[in-house]
Amino acid sequence: MIELLASSFVLGVLFNAMPGAIFTESLRRGIRGGFWPAFAVQIGSLVGDLVWAVLGLAGAAALFALPVIDIPISVAGGLLLAWVASQALRDGLSPVPSFDPTGAARSSRTALLAGAALSLSNPINVTYWMGSAALRSR
Repeated sequence: MIELLASSFVLGVLFNAMPGAIFTESLRRGIRGGFWPAFAVQIGSLVGDLVWAVLGLAGAAALFALPVIDIPISVAGGLLLAWVASQALRDGLSPVPSFDPTGAARSSRTALLAGAALSLSNPINVTYWMGSAALRSR
């Protein structure tokens, strides 16, 4: 039991330690619109993580061994990350925006959807949750 808790703890630390697309999108939206859009990205990410956790615990890891499932999800995740990178590059080359509280309220819904889409298409989330489910089934 201690071995399971220790390995789960180490996997959780490794999963959360690396900065990635969600952190970058939260930072981008936070700089542009303040706290609430950045918070919405994080909430959307948690919703996506919840979906992967439920699928992982339900035994969906076997489905990701099939190329017909694995390849489209990998391609969609790569395209989404490329789109986020192009948006970050565009924002990085433009002048620093000023804080607009009315714009922050309008963009919270899209920020929530962006966070969920990033989490659902992130191949690291798939690997983490499916691996965690396989670890628990030992």
